[in-house]
Amino acid sequence: MRRRCLRAITLLLFLVATALISPALPSLSLKEIITKNILTAGDPAQLARIKNYAFTARNQKFYLSNNGQMKITLGQPPAISEIILVNKEKVIRNSYNNISQFSELLKASYQVMARLRSGFFTLKNFQKELQYQGLKKFGLKQHHVLLIRQGPLEVRFYLDPQSFRLKRLVLRGYDAEKGHYEVNHDFGEYKPFEAVHLPSSWFVSQVGTRGQLFEISEVNFNLDLPPDFFDSLELNIGQVKVSPGLIKGNIVSYNIARNNRLTLETNIILKSLSQVNLQPGQQVILKVAGTQLAVKFYVARPPREELGPGAIFMMPDLQDKHLIIYILSTEYGHLAKVLKPLLPLELVVKNDQ
Repeated sequence: MRRRCLRAITLLLFLVATALISPALPSLSLKEIITKNILTAGDPAQLARIKNYAFTARNQKFYLSNNGQMKITLGQPPAISEIILVNKEKVIRNSYNNISQFSELLKASYQVMARLRSGFFTLKNFQKELQYQGLKKFGLKQHHVLLIRQGPLEVRFYLDPQSFRLKRLVLRGYDAEKGHYEVNHDFGEYKPFEAVHLPSSWFVSQVGTRGQLFEISEVNFNLDLPPDFFDSLELNIGQVKVSPGLIKGNIVSYNIARNNRLTLETNIILKSLSQVNLQPGQQVILKVAGTQLAVKFYVARPPREELGPGAIFMMPDLQDKHLIIYILSTEYGHLAKVLKPLLPLELVVKNDQ
């Protein structure tokens, strides 16, 4: 009997201590939670004057309109090698002039992110669909969790119970192509960018893969954009000209690795090679920045034994089929000092080999 009393007293003390450490959150309606979240972005009158805004994260430029459209451009400036357009109806990608559309799962993911970002990372553009899921633990404390469904996705928003800022976004879904799909977006500290509070960063992690950190910079509001900006898929990758035995193109981007080993991404696609009858295993002469070097062509990754130091070869990108030139020789390290996006290059093809 005495032991039972001691257990009861201990349990009572634990519950009292827990209540003191974690006081109950005030009961709020769904509308109150959404309103508090939307107000975290800034003064509504000032936000209403913003027609569009843009920011940079990693190698991507994000453009958002006040009607929910999003445009993402990728490339080493001034080159633009990829564009993704997102609106309520569709998501279109143009990469190296290869235009495609996403699966329903990825399409829904991009549409959610367009709605979120065009609403300054708040629930502004989701108000009519949100369902309250209660308080759930994320990290060290409970968060308000709200749910919407976008196409094949279930989307959960985790709001800090004190600041009401979005701290985590979880996208879950399934399709025959990708199977089970789950991506988490964890948002960093919110900072003022002029009159608008935005997360300074976010970390994206997909179950089964490594995550990526995106840090926001170069934030600009009310840009002077062309009327068709959010509909235009026009890239800036230079031009390709093909004549007998010669292909003229441009470097779109480049990477300098250890010992000045170089990777050059070009705007030349496989179709151009077929026009000059270039065969797998054949060599061409690359002319770039006053330097000439012999480059071997492969339609797929070369055998391991041909990838040693000094190897110079080119092969198509697996997804977009543009040519990538790999220079694994330190002999051409001087090129690292003169390379730049859109630099002209030539491939001279000798068909008497």
